[in-house]
Amino acid sequence: MPVPQHIFEPPFNIIRSSHVVLDVTDLKLSREFYESTVGLHVEDADENAVYLRAAEEHQHHSLVLRKAAAPACARLGFKVGNDGDLDKAAAFLSENGLGYAFVDQPFQGRTLQFTDPFGFQ
Repeated sequence: MPVPQHIFEPPFNIIRSSHVVLDVTDLKLSREFYESTVGLHVEDADENAVYLRAAEEHQHHSLVLRKAAAPACARLGFKVGNDGDLDKAAAFLSENGLGYAFVDQPFQGRTLQFTDPFGFQ
């Protein structure tokens, strides 16, 4: 198997994974599992979503449970180095013919959303 080539100077700076959005069919049961069994802390909740994080995380949430008709991994978020990296990422996506949009998401700052070639946001 060939060794993947590392990109030493990426066009924008992703520093880490940020959050995951899971679609769940039973919001109450899912909340109980991630709060009581896994040990995450609920930061906010409403009838359609629960926002959770671990004890030592500094951001508002790292996991969102979202009420849905079918279970799915709905979204994976990344943290970039600074706001300018969002603009660089948008330019990179545009130059490569990939769709994107700046969107409003609860409890998040400026957010760039795109879909990868496999259909994941």
